[in-house]
Amino acid sequence: MRNLVTVFLCTMMGLSVNTVWAHADAIDVSSQITGVTVFSDRAEITRSTQIKLAPGVSSVALSNLPPGIEANSLTAKATGNMDIVIHGVRLEVQQLAESQDARVKELEQQLRGLNGEMQALNDRVTVLKQQRVFLDSIQAASGEQISKDLRTEMPSVETVSGLTQYLGEALSHSYEQERIAKEQTEDIRLKQDQVRRQLSELSRTRSKQRNLVLVDVEALESGTATLEVTYRMRGAQWWPVYAVRAESQSRTVEWVSYAMVSQRTGEDWQGVDLQVSTAQPQFMGSMPEVNPWFLQPYSMAPPSPKRALMGQLSKGMAMEAIAEESVDYFDGNLREKEAKLSQAVVVQQGPSVVYQLPKAETVISDGQQYKLPIQTQTYDAEWLYVTAPAFSEKAYIRASMMQADGAFLLPGEAAIFLDGDFMANSYLDQVSPGEKFDVDLGVDARVKVVRKTLNRSEAVSVFPGFRGKTKTAEQSYLTTVENYTGQPIQIEVYERLPVAQREEITVDDIVQLPKTVEADPEKPGVFVWKTSVDVGEKQEFKLSYRIRHPVDMNVPY
Repeated sequence: MRNLVTVFLCTMMGLSVNTVWAHADAIDVSSQITGVTVFSDRAEITRSTQIKLAPGVSSVALSNLPPGIEANSLTAKATGNMDIVIHGVRLEVQQLAESQDARVKELEQQLRGLNGEMQALNDRVTVLKQQRVFLDSIQAASGEQISKDLRTEMPSVETVSGLTQYLGEALSHSYEQERIAKEQTEDIRLKQDQVRRQLSELSRTRSKQRNLVLVDVEALESGTATLEVTYRMRGAQWWPVYAVRAESQSRTVEWVSYAMVSQRTGEDWQGVDLQVSTAQPQFMGSMPEVNPWFLQPYSMAPPSPKRALMGQLSKGMAMEAIAEESVDYFDGNLREKEAKLSQAVVVQQGPSVVYQLPKAETVISDGQQYKLPIQTQTYDAEWLYVTAPAFSEKAYIRASMMQADGAFLLPGEAAIFLDGDFMANSYLDQVSPGEKFDVDLGVDARVKVVRKTLNRSEAVSVFPGFRGKTKTAEQSYLTTVENYTGQPIQIEVYERLPVAQREEITVDDIVQLPKTVEADPEKPGVFVWKTSVDVGEKQEFKLSYRIRHPVDMNVPY
């Protein structure tokens, strides 16, 4: 017996395969999906099957595949106990009289059965109501008869109580049976809705076509082989989401990454080896060509009122759609989970990263979102408090970390937890290997920030050097920071000075205490005090300035 096998990979389009094999009788085999790699907008699917081959050339057909397969993505691979040559692989589409989607037929049969059960329950409720009408008539007739009998003779207690007991038990049983029937009706209605939704999803890919992948295989001797066919198709996607769990005492941040996977490819992925990849096959692999850029004057006609209105409406509807589609993937239950999450394995790294999920997964082709764990990373963070008291008298925690494990952190939504409590939802920008990044962890009420106005006055006078009357405004503020966290903290207090953009306006007599401030080189007037505050300590930060401008100039401040 030979150990392996000659393996040829071939990627070919429809009719481009050698016509020597085009008319060979195809061996129709069943196959199953064994592996899936999900990209941001499509999936690469691997199907496997066992085949028995006689010496010579055979054409193997994998049939009943969904529409949407990218023909130029087809590849085939075979391994076995004899020498094998793959001469070609191609996609064929056959037009059918009706849909051959077995899943659709199965769901339609389920819906017919549920409709029959619903009709039977409705009939049952109708019969129960008719029974109660009959019992009510007996009750009314017996009451009249007892009234008549009272005129001639006294009916026995046994007769009255027996009749009353019978009518009471019969009516109670009737109402109980109707209640049960209504509960069963509601259960069936939910099942009907579920089946109808699945049918609606499948109708998008339901086609009167039969898609086949044909693989031309030559075996030099008899034997058994495993044939794998791989293809790409749209209708699948994944995106990252995160849970960030910070501990204030240890100053550590646990970063839990998840993959949200969804697909509508037309075929379910049952118990497959699932990978998610950061590669983006939708983009070209080469740099766009840079063409000359010529400048020339042009005139643009103003948009018509109708077009302007339509533009505003479309923008509003787009924002509405975004708001409707936004989903909060995290809820407060996450903090209650004490079990460790399974870890994905990085199987490929470089320009893109591929994560092999730790166990076989099932993803149904109905658009449902599956939240699957990728990995958990723990960072030793630099803990910092930041505050901008002119806008918010709150101290925000900011954790600074270094991404050093060689993997990217992709952009995505993140749920922030601090000491086990949910704080806020945030959004993470992309982080590259070796890059330092910050995460805001929410407000810490144990750091008390208060900003008071010490002086805010205005006066009008004639000032040398100014034409006419001058308006002078003086403002001063005092910010205090108190630390009740139980340990020393580093804090940055952000403030801003007014910046004059006209020569008639001046800003002077500036006082910043403490004097050690750092100006923001990218934001004129913005500066920061950086300091440490000990446990129970209270620190003060003072800012004052004077603004002058002509009295007839309206300057908001």
